[in-house]
Amino acid sequence: MEYNSEHIRCEINRMAPSDRPAHDWFRLIDSFPPPITRDYLLRFEQTPGARLLDPFCRDGALLVEARKLGWQAWGVESDPFNRFASQARLNWAAEPASLVAHAEAAARAALTEFAAQGLSDDPTPLFYRRPQNASALRRLPPAAEKLPLARSMGDLPLHKTLTLLEAIRQNAAPAETGLMELALANLVIYEIGNLRYEPQPCVAFEKNDARLVLPWLEAVRQMARDLPVLQAAAAAPACVAARFADLPAEGLIDGVISVLPRRGEDLTRTTRLPGAILGLLRSRWQLTRLRRAQSQPGLLPLTFQAVCRRLKPGALLVLVTRDYLDEAGQMVDAASEAAGQLAPLGCRLEGVDSFRTRLEPRTRASLREQILRLRFDPAAAV
Repeated sequence: MEYNSEHIRCEINRMAPSDRPAHDWFRLIDSFPPPITRDYLLRFEQTPGARLLDPFCRDGALLVEARKLGWQAWGVESDPFNRFASQARLNWAAEPASLVAHAEAAARAALTEFAAQGLSDDPTPLFYRRPQNASALRRLPPAAEKLPLARSMGDLPLHKTLTLLEAIRQNAAPAETGLMELALANLVIYEIGNLRYEPQPCVAFEKNDARLVLPWLEAVRQMARDLPVLQAAAAAPACVAARFADLPAEGLIDGVISVLPRRGEDLTRTTRLPGAILGLLRSRWQLTRLRRAQSQPGLLPLTFQAVCRRLKPGALLVLVTRDYLDEAGQMVDAASEAAGQLAPLGCRLEGVDSFRTRLEPRTRASLREQILRLRFDPAAAV
């Protein structure tokens, strides 16, 4: 099927209410739409216990949809925040009533501390006054303070976020902590922080203060309403690992679906702030190491060498590619490039579907997103 610009303007690129459980908990701006993910997943030859792999799973959106359809969903993600988000979105074991009760306890604890400090969780922007004892505001550890983009978050919103985070960790049960922290991270990225994310992460409007606790509590309550739906839909296990060595043994993967990273893209710009707040990203050394791993030459063939060692013969691969500009400013056909790199590994091209077109922020060039369909034939490997 061709997904051209007309398709993108119609319903297939929008989330229906039935799509929202787990997908609405957290989504990166450029996540692949659930309806199109589902359309491609239905092309796989699914058998009981079949396992699907996403080797670049980012926020876990593809794995969520796969697990809803009964797949065992396995992913690999090097970014610690994205890995956390994926794991939390695939955690459907929490008991809804307990989740809400512990979230309400955490909210009360945070609001009590705010009141003792003379702070309001429902600030009026026109009458904002800086706290008298600004030195008492909570801050990130010194090693983590310089990791987010400059001015990513105001001092008072950060203080309130760290206060609520401590209350969550003191009141939540182990199976619930990840969900509560994910709801907090989602607010940090899209509501409380100062960044906007299209076309690229940058500081937009600097917020002196922001509502936090009540929006967070409502987000957790929505998770609790979603959990019974998700628990009834799937019982297959899921796993997101930092490296391939932690995945199942070779030959057990029935299919692959993934959004391939775009060359030169700094994927950490969105995740640095929530990663630093949650303590997942702690030092400049850790950030530098992560960025180097994400941009190393030959990342795609190196990754798929490990993938193909775990694929069953005849497995289908569905890969989303995004064109990019090379050093000379020329557009590179990422779909053709990826197909050429994977052919020696035994991945035979079956077709390419057009998906959508995006404008490159600096040059305004039209960059295509396309969907590769490949079939794994180990006999064709060079």
